Amino acid sequence: MKLSGKTAIVTGAAQGIGRTIAIELARAGANLVLVDLEDTFETAKQIDPQGTLALGVRADISIASEVYKVIEFTTEKLGRIDILVNNAGRQTWSCDGEPRRTHGAGIDWHNASAGGRRIRYCTA
Repeated sequence: MKLSGKTAIVTGAAQGIGRTIAIELARAGANLVLVDLEDTFETAKQIDPQGTLALGVRADISIASEVYKVIEFTTEKLGRIDILVNNAGRQTWSCDGEPRRTHGAGIDWHNASAGGRRIRYCTA
């Protein structure tokens, strides 16, 4: 897969699956915006030898204004968004230590656009 000249946003890119996805996208030639609540420096450091651009943004994508910040940053710095990997996630825990199932309940869907592309995201 050749992604030279494409721009990808990867959420949850500081570690684990998100880091691995970002590294593989870089190997395919994509420029990256690495998004996470944590610092993405280690991920960017692993991408740098690949010869592609990797920019980090600290953001909480469960907050609409921060999603817009990521979109603005990406289009301002790289001019376009071609790929969105929505890898970030979190588990909400109740007081008794059990995971709380929130799928479908209290979730608001929003639309945003950047560079003529529509992006759909949700907040709980």
